[in-house]
Amino acid sequence: MQQNILSPSLRGMAGESPLPTKKVYNSIDIAKFVAALLVVAEHTHPFGGTALNYYVLCLARIAVPFFFVATAYFFFRREKPDIVAYTKRLGTLYGLWLLIMSHNVVQRFFIDYEGTLWLQIRHFLHCLFFGATWWSSWYIMACIIGVNIVYFLSRRCHWSNLWLLVLGLVGFAVCLFTSSYTEIGRWMMPNAEWEEVHHLMSTKYYIFPSNSFVVSILYITIGKIFAETDWQSWRVFASKRLALTLCVATLVLGMVEVHVMQWASLKNDVWLFLLPFTVLNFGLLLMTDVNLNPDLGRWLRNLSILIYILHPYFARFVNPTLFGHKSLDIWQFSVSLTESLIVASLIIWLSGKIPALKKLY
Repeated sequence: MQQNILSPSLRGMAGESPLPTKKVYNSIDIAKFVAALLVVAEHTHPFGGTALNYYVLCLARIAVPFFFVATAYFFFRREKPDIVAYTKRLGTLYGLWLLIMSHNVVQRFFIDYEGTLWLQIRHFLHCLFFGATWWSSWYIMACIIGVNIVYFLSRRCHWSNLWLLVLGLVGFAVCLFTSSYTEIGRWMMPNAEWEEVHHLMSTKYYIFPSNSFVVSILYITIGKIFAETDWQSWRVFASKRLALTLCVATLVLGMVEVHVMQWASLKNDVWLFLLPFTVLNFGLLLMTDVNLNPDLGRWLRNLSILIYILHPYFARFVNPTLFGHKSLDIWQFSVSLTESLIVASLIIWLSGKIPALKKLY
């Protein structure tokens, strides 16, 4: 029987499941750590003031799509994904860090923001669902909302992966035209109308599709497809060498895209090359076995999420005199990363003695 790559795998037939219930992917754990370092580079501009900086920032954009795909893959590969437990776990993670960062949240939304209490609350709610309440928080909320949407549509409304891809591509297009391809919007509508739309989205309503669940749906669907289908039968993964060649070629074309289209970019969050690169990169990681001490793999996995969460705090609040000074940006990167590594390692170590701290990652 030939299986459609967009259809769920035929689990349970012949008394066995095509997917193992337990398998350690050391390659993905290592990639998560590297991706976390790229996110730090994205926010601290280690090569600020040089042409290289822009390409490093765009290269760093591969990190978050990878995180989305990996999150969805490990959720949907389970026999019975528990959406309630998943939402509760990430909701607790979000809430605890919101509490820890509360002094900055209160300063941003209720002290520095001018307006009535209702406007301040509305501003907070907009950023809660379509942006960030504290730095890097948008990714966690995007995972919560995105995974719930994909789960509900596929398990409750019986949407096929094809329709989920269509929905995800629509969201991706919205993010593309409000981020890296901003000028396309000016071609599609009169300039005055485009300026008004952009003003309402980014200034009044604080809605940034590229930093919300809107961008996550496509990548979460891709992770779901990897989890449920025989992806190894896809022609692009016929051999590791082919997948690696295509992955590198896509990255090179991505740098060309960045060079050509940077004139049209209001932001640099979303690029066309990210979609094929993310698919090729994730498949390549699944094909790659890496021997790694289990404790080290677990430590890297936990460290990656803590670095992602902690680094903006050190970059923007603990070291404010470094931030924004182009000649010192390499120090901003180094100091913020070092401080994040130290605090993250301390939290992981203490969680062995105080299990409740594990809720922080």
